[in-house]
Amino acid sequence: MTQHHLSRFCAHVLCIYIYLQILPYASLESPGQDELAEILDQVAVLKLNGGLGTSMGCSGPKSLISVRNDLTFLDLHVQQIEVSIWGL
Repeated sequence: MTQHHLSRFCAHVLCIYIYLQILPYASLESPGQDELAEILDQVAVLKLNGGLGTSMGCSGPKSLISVRNDLTFLDLHVQQIEVSIWGL
């Protein structure tokens, strides 16, 4: 077996291992409030907005454009996450 074939085999084995670690959402128990706070302290959100917004006349990131009530796109996304997680 060549190094190339061995690398590909190992990558496939790793993918299968990761796939087998995935649990159906319905099988998960709801965490308690203390456990939920601990879990949320470890959560990261990655938001990809695409280009810089130059077609909208923006010279910087679109996420910083003020869109409503002096809130930026980024502010609105944070609010959506807060509402969906904490019900704020």
